[in-house]
Amino acid sequence: MDLAKVSEAEEERMRSFLMGWAPTSKTSVNYTRRHVRLKAQQVSLAMQTKQVEGVLSDA
Repeated sequence: MDLAKVSEAEEERMRSFLMGWAPTSKTSVNYTRRHVRLKAQQVSLAMQTKQVEGVLSDA
């Protein structure tokens, strides 16, 4: 959803619809939270890799 520039709220609504959950269900919030956590981990790892590569190239 990142490339499509879909807001978090819209992503939750679409996920609820596609999974057949009630529109008022908060189940999609758990999945969105997981997605955000995974994305944060990926960004953190990329930053760490970039930093390590910079240190290694200085050596």
